[in-house]
Amino acid sequence: MSEALLRKGKIDEALQAIRDLPARGRAAREERRKLLAYVENHRDKMIYPELEAQGLPIGSGAVESGCKRVVGKRHKQAGMRWSRPGVGAMLSLAAFRYSRRWDAFWTAKRAA
Repeated sequence: MSEALLRKGKIDEALQAIRDLPARGRAAREERRKLLAYVENHRDKMIYPELEAQGLPIGSGAVESGCKRVVGKRHKQAGMRWSRPGVGAMLSLAAFRYSRRWDAFWTAKRAA
C-alpha cells in the first residue's frame, strides 16, 4: 500500500501507512524505523509521478542491467586480467560508446 502511495506522490500518506504497519519484535521495529528514515531522508527524490510523466524509469533495473552488460559481459571474460587503472579506462571508453558520445569524445580529444 505504501508503495502505491509513493508512486502517486503521496509521501506523507505513505509515511503514515508505514508507521501504521504492525511490527512485532525488535527486528521488525528496527526495519520499520529504517524504512521511515529512508523515505523521510529521500522524499525530495521520490518524484515518481513527474519521472513517469517524462517517460523516465523509477527503478534501478536499467542501470543494473547496463552494468552487468558492460562490465560483466565485456570485461570479465575468461582469461581477462585488468589493473584498476586499466579497467577504469576501458569502462570510461565503454560508457562513451554506449551513451552514443564516442565521436564527440574523440573529437574533443583531438582538439585538446
